[in-house]
Amino acid sequence: MLREKLYDAGEIIETILTQPLSIPGLPKNISLQEASKHYLADPASPELKKMIETFLRNPAALEIMLQEFKLLSQDLQ
Repeated sequence: MLREKLYDAGEIIETILTQPLSIPGLPKNISLQEASKHYLADPASPELKKMIETFLRNPAALEIMLQEFKLLSQDLQ
């Protein structure tokens, strides 16, 4: 049972991190994972900054993502 919950949670987290997002000002859709990798390789790269700015300008989208993580946390308790 716990193994199944962990597996399901891992799949959901992977989807959240790898799902391409449309971010204004960027030439193509990009995932949180990809933006983070670009930032680690070059902190001056704009992708992660633009993504964070977009979430801050759209609190409903940020709230949805945070709610997903909260539900995952509750499922694993």
